[in-house]
This record gives sequence, structure tokens and C-alpha cells, in this order.
Amino acid sequence: LNLEFDNFKKELEDLIKENGGLKKPMQINRDQIAEKQISKDQQQALKSLTDQKQNEAKPQQKSAADKMRALSESMQQKMSAGQGEQLQEDLDVLRQILDNLVSFSFMQEKLFDMISTSGQYAKSLSSSIKTQYALRENFQHIDDSLFSLSLRRPEFSEVIDKEIQNVYENIDKSLSQLSEYENYKAAASQQYTLTATNKLADFLSDILDNIQEQMSSSSSGSQGKDFQLPDIIKQQQAINDAMQQKMNDQNGKPNDAGKEGDKGDKEGVKNGEQKGKQGGQQGQSTHQGNEGNSELDYESILQIYRQQQTLKFQLEDLIKREGLTPPNTNLLKQADQIEQELLLKGFNSVTLSKMINFKHQLLKLEEAVNQQEDDKKRKAETNTKDFSPTDIIPLELKHYFQEVEILNRQALPLRPIYKNKVNRYFISANDTLQ
Repeated sequence: LNLEFDNFKKELEDLIKENGGLKKPMQINRDQIAEKQISKDQQQALKSLTDQKQNEAKPQQKSAADKMRALSESMQQKMSAGQGEQLQEDLDVLRQILDNLVSFSFMQEKLFDMISTSGQYAKSLSSSIKTQYALRENFQHIDDSLFSLSLRRPEFSEVIDKEIQNVYENIDKSLSQLSEYENYKAAASQQYTLTATNKLADFLSDILDNIQEQMSSSSSGSQGKDFQLPDIIKQQQAINDAMQQKMNDQNGKPNDAGKEGDKGDKEGVKNGEQKGKQGGQQGQSTHQGNEGNSELDYESILQIYRQQQTLKFQLEDLIKREGLTPPNTNLLKQADQIEQELLLKGFNSVTLSKMINFKHQLLKLEEAVNQQEDDKKRKAETNTKDFSPTDIIPLELKHYFQEVEILNRQALPLRPIYKNKVNRYFISANDTLQ
């Protein structure tokens, strides 16, 4: 076990050295506290074996092995998180390169159409040469970005370098041919430039799809979904409840062991002094064994530790993804301290109180997020439009009333015969009303 751990530390040191030699090294954080605790357990186990104390050495070896496994899993999760960040960065870079490459392709195609339709001694020939030089300079920026990407992903460098070389070669040919007024040859060279550009864009698009699939598969494998803050709070409460239950079970064991010790003492009085001593020693040894961590306790501690660590990674991802600002800036550091105390001290009331306080900090973060959302909803937008006081009656309605009033004032242009008929009608109507 000692040799195994020494090999582990040596490989980790080699990995850190190799990582430091990279142009853009990944962040690797060593858990030195856990490493020291493992070394301490191993030294105690070795001392117990040297002193022929097999019973003491076994739980110490078990403790060291469990902590080594937990440390290994922690390193794997951190490396996986680092790889996920690297993939996301490569994805963003690829998208930007593809956008620039597509823009370059469109401008190159536009220049190709212009040269194909222009005469041999066209006045626009000099401007076409300037445009081609400008496009070559733009492609140089794309080349620089692709070079940086190929350093991180060398498996793509061969295909990328080939197509980049084709683009440069054909652009230079077209410039030389344009200066010699060989328009048709220049157009053919530009056609080859477009072909190489499209091949490069197609290849980068395939890489982009592969990275997206890789990220989706890794995220579904590790988490299955994007956890939200209420989910994380529920998980922390479940971990706290499990911790409390384990502590209750642990506190119940010494009482039972003490009863067994008392029972052994009583039987010793009845059956003889020797049996009484054996019973008392058995009760005492059982009590001492339960004061420490049994093999089952180590498994339980490791299980709680893994759950707490997974929750911390989910919280860290949520803070980055949503751009949250916790009221307590040391929130993630508190999670690290809880993990370390679980490994070093196991189940105890101090660690449990820190876990409960951690949940309260999560609730404060949730309250702050909800308050921020409410403030956004309540935020009033100042009116930027100027309104002048207007009449209650709309303008169209005013025109209508004016036209009616004009009609009422004007006499209708009727012939005399019809005027007499109208007058007789009104006279008869008045007589009827009277």
C-alpha cells in the first residue's frame, strides 16, 4: 500500500511537471492535507505491524486505502472539469474561426465574380489587386487562430496545414497573374482558393460537431442535467440528514457496548472472577472500537464525502453558468473545508454544524437571486416619448361636425315646385302636432 501511494505521488508530480511545460497549462490543485493524512495512516499502520498489533493495523490500512480512493476520484473529477472547460474554450474559438472563414469565403467569391466578368485591361483591375492583398491579410489572422488551436489539438494539424498552404499558394498565384493581366488564369487560381477554403470550413465544422457531442455526452454522464439552486439545496439537506442519522447510529453503539460490558461484569460475579474480567474487557474493547471509525463507518464517511464533493462541483458550475454572485464570497471554500474535515475527522458535531451553516448560505444565495429577479421585474422604464395636450374631440370628428353645420346653414337648391311641397308638408305636420 505504501509503494502504491508512492507511485501515485510520483505520477502526480510528473503530471504537474508536464502540465507546467505546456504553453497553456491546465489548473491542477493538489489536496496536500489528504495526502498528509494518508501518509500518517500508513505510518501508523506500519508501526502497528512492526509491533505485531494486527488488529490495530487493519483499520488503519483500511482508512488509508479509502482515503487514497477518495483522493483519486477527486483528482479525476477535477481533471474532468478542467477538460470540460478546455472543450468549451476550443468550441468558442472554433465558432469564431468558422465565422471569419465564412466571411472570407464570401468576399473571395465576390472578387472572383468581379474578375471573371471584367475585361483584360479593366480599370477596376488595380482595385481588385488591392482587395486580394487585403483578403490575404485577413486570412493571415485566421491562420494564426488555427495555429493556436492546432497546438492544443495536434491531431488536426496535418489536415489544417495542408488546406492553409493551398489557400496561400493560390492567392499568391492569382496576385501574380493579375499583375500580368492574366485575368482568366487569376480567376482559376481564385477558384482553387475557394475550394481549399470550403474544405477547411467543412473540416472545422466536423470538429465543432464532434466537440459538441463530446461535451453533451460527458455532461449527461456526469450530471445528467443542469442542476438549479433549489435542487442543490435539497441535496445538501439530504446530505445533512444522512450525516445526522449516521451520528445517531454511531452514538447509539457505545451505549449498547456499555450494556454488554456491564452484563459481562455481572456474569463474571456469578460464574467466577476470570469470566467477569473477560466480559469487562470485551465491553471495554467494544466501546473503544466504536469510539474510532469501524470499516462500515469509513464506507459511510466516503459516501458522504463523495456526495458533498459532487454537490460542490454542481454549485461551482451553476455559479459560472448563471453568473451568480454569492453573498458569502467564501462559499466554495466552505465546501472544501467540509470535505477535508469529513476525511480527517469523520462524523462529528462540528462538521455537521458547518454543513448546516453551508445550507443556510445556499438559502441566502437563493434569496438574493430571487430578490434580484424581483427587482428586474419591478424596474420601471422611463417614457421617452413627448406628448402634447390634445382636444378631447378627434380631428376627423371635428371635420364631420363642421360639414353637418354647413349643411344645416345652407338652403337646399330645390326647384320652386318642390319648395312648395316641402312647405306644405311642414305646415301640415305642425297642424297635426297642434
